[in-house]
Amino acid sequence: MLLQDDKVPMRWWRNEVNFGDLLGPWLVEKMTGKSVVWAARNQPHYLVIGSILKRTSPTSIVWGVGSFGDEGPERLSHITSEQILALRGPLTRGKLDMLGVRTPRIYGDPALLAPRYYSPSIKKKYELGIVLRWSEKR
Repeated sequence: MLLQDDKVPMRWWRNEVNFGDLLGPWLVEKMTGKSVVWAARNQPHYLVIGSILKRTSPTSIVWGVGSFGDEGPERLSHITSEQILALRGPLTRGKLDMLGVRTPRIYGDPALLAPRYYSPSIKKKYELGIVLRWSEKR
């Protein structure tokens, strides 16, 4: 595991507070038992959870990140196969595959692991719950 002063170096979307992006650092802390530290873009770091593939740098290690869909080749051309541990899904993998970046067929949003670390007993109130993506507020 990549560590910086016994902390896990990470980057995540911080321009707008949203649950998914805050979940990444929390989940990594729960899974590793280590604190998380914000890393400079040019330092080795993990990217975990979110549609932040275009936020990768040559020092990023990607685990479960997805594509927002609007990334052009110029935003992704620096990514190498060695940087990818897992992707959110096959559409993101296809985007990298078109650029010649071979990635493992390991898929899944790490957010799906959250109930292993937090599952309070709450009385069910509704049959269905819908969580909108922040961009759907419009």
